Amino acid sequence: MRGLQGLENLCIDIEFMLGIKTSWYWRVCWSIVTPAIMITVFMYTLITTESLVFGDGYVYPNGAYVAGTLLQYAGIALIPIFIMFSLWKYRSGTLVETVKRAFRKKASYGPADRDKFAEYQEFRKDAKLERDMRRDGFFQHIGLSLSGGYRKSKY
Repeated sequence: MRGLQGLENLCIDIEFMLGIKTSWYWRVCWSIVTPAIMITVFMYTLITTESLVFGDGYVYPNGAYVAGTLLQYAGIALIPIFIMFSLWKYRSGTLVETVKRAFRKKASYGPADRDKFAEYQEFRKDAKLERDMRRDGFFQHIGLSLSGGYRKSKY
């Protein structure tokens, strides 16, 4: 769910937990490079599935291929199944509102310790205020998120 949480929120959480600001390198890797590689590998796997040959020409029986294919697609099917479950659970009047409600973080998200939780809420509130003051448009938001320009390091 980290991808749905948003890059800036992930970096704010890391800054709160570790006391360091994430560099542009990690932000670009998490938001562009890793998703692109994962999608490429996924598509390549689906397109180039071939029969396996072991050793000097032993070909596996068809039942093994069926079982392997079923396992592969059972794992892949879990993603849309859980998305649909989440959308059904948080359904509302419009599709947009349903999606927003389904992927919104819970109010209890954060440290289990009460004092740390209060500190965490204050930290996030300050970060959101700072972000809202600097945000002028969509493309500026993307640039500031990737460069880490929203948060000035205090450490």
